[in-house]
Amino acid sequence: MLVKSGDWKTAKIIYRNAKLSKDYLNWKFRDILDNRIKNAQDNVVIFNNSLSKNTKERIMFESPFSCMACHQG
Repeated sequence: MLVKSGDWKTAKIIYRNAKLSKDYLNWKFRDILDNRIKNAQDNVVIFNNSLSKNTKERIMFESPFSCMACHQG
């Protein structure tokens, strides 16, 4: 939501906090997060447009990994 609202700089800080997890290196969504950090500024426009066909470019709650990224078993 920070990226969508245009606050991509703060979003990058929050995104980077996920890397502090002891399980980060084994987290299956690590590549997606790395791309979110890399593309945060560009994603402001993407997240405010209609759904992208590329699910990795969608805002998280509109993606197929929305809940599982944080709540995986």
